[in-house]
Amino acid sequence: MSEISSLQSRADEINRSLDVWNNVYVWGLVAALIAGSITLLASYNVISKNRKLAPINADIGRFKDKQLEDEKSNRLEIERALAPRIITLKYFGGEKQSNFDALKPFAGTPVIIRFVDTKDGEPERAAQNIAALVNASGWGLVKFSKVSLNLSAGLKIAIDNPKLAVGGTMLNTELQELKSFKAAKALSDFLTNINWEVEILSADIYSGLEEFEQIPKDGIRVIVGPKPEWQFIPQTPSEKAFAEEMKKFGVKVHP
Repeated sequence: MSEISSLQSRADEINRSLDVWNNVYVWGLVAALIAGSITLLASYNVISKNRKLAPINADIGRFKDKQLEDEKSNRLEIERALAPRIITLKYFGGEKQSNFDALKPFAGTPVIIRFVDTKDGEPERAAQNIAALVNASGWGLVKFSKVSLNLSAGLKIAIDNPKLAVGGTMLNTELQELKSFKAAKALSDFLTNINWEVEILSADIYSGLEEFEQIPKDGIRVIVGPKPEWQFIPQTPSEKAFAEEMKKFGVKVHP
């Protein structure tokens, strides 16, 4: 074989190898372009999905926070339902002397306190708390005793109102000017602020009953019935589990 033939043969061999690697290079570029496109598409979808997911996760977070807050609120309601009615007298220094200052302007108001007799004795203890409150406020405790009648739940304040006692009528503005009503309103405001259920009776609906005495002039009669029942309606699984525990303490659970 001549030298030129040898060189040509060598050149052809290299060209064939070059063609192979050119093809590899081209296909590599195509593959890289495809991979780049896929990566770009994937990146776009990841960013897009994250943007859509963010507000959903935020909503889920807010829902869970609200759910926890609602459960906490229900637990506090249950604690209040189970707790007896108690009045805490607080004394301060400075301009405000106590947490019952609003009752002091009605010092001297005659007060009768009657309470129903129950097995747990809660109404009597609540009545004792009221007695301590009115005594500390300078009101005059005329009578403190139980009643044998089965009265409705909650606390009622009957006032001395001679005009309505004889079957007359009275404008609301007239009622609000009575000394007995003003004292009753001050006591009612204090008790409702600590979550007691209170009703002011503009006339003494019990005056015709033998067991009840006449209310002194400008005075009031406080009637302490059983503590109103509280009903708990569980919603979430954790509330339902908690409700089962609360049944042991007599909390009414529905359904």
